[in-house]
Amino acid sequence: MTSLKRFAGISAALTLAAVGTAAPSSAARPAQAGPPPASACTVVVGKAPEGEMSPVRSRICDTDPASPRLRPAAEDTLLMELNDNVDNNPPSVTRIYGEGGPCDFIGYSFAITGYWANRVSAFNTWNDCNFVTAYDLPDLTGDRERWSGETNPCVCVSVDWVGPFINDRIEAFQIWNG
Repeated sequence: MTSLKRFAGISAALTLAAVGTAAPSSAARPAQAGPPPASACTVVVGKAPEGEMSPVRSRICDTDPASPRLRPAAEDTLLMELNDNVDNNPPSVTRIYGEGGPCDFIGYSFAITGYWANRVSAFNTWNDCNFVTAYDLPDLTGDRERWSGETNPCVCVSVDWVGPFINDRIEAFQIWNG
């Protein structure tokens, strides 16, 4: 009886492994963790002490970008928009809001998880977030790329394409006012 249970467990594990290893089509990106893309997502992050990750307070997605579900609290500040595609075409966006107001010299640090991990191709920042560093690992380490908008009158950074080095490799961001 024990060997039968062990065989059933091994069989179930092999079935799950086989399902998870299906080869992606050559025309599509590799399968990513998380739900399929929605038209828009809203993520609210809190302030964290310097050197620590900003806590994620809420995350919601919807296929309707005008959905009232996507509206953050009135006191939350739009910090960043992440785009899945160059020039956001076709549109797919996640908006990051700060619970602690606009960027300051400490700013916000957050991991990109689920569907969005390794998919960001473009982004914009607002509300005094004029320095951005993107990392290829979720703990703010590994390969990185940095952008500055210090000469922009909007005190923001607008990147229509992150470039070949970090495109579709971003797993974390630091944004701040410098």
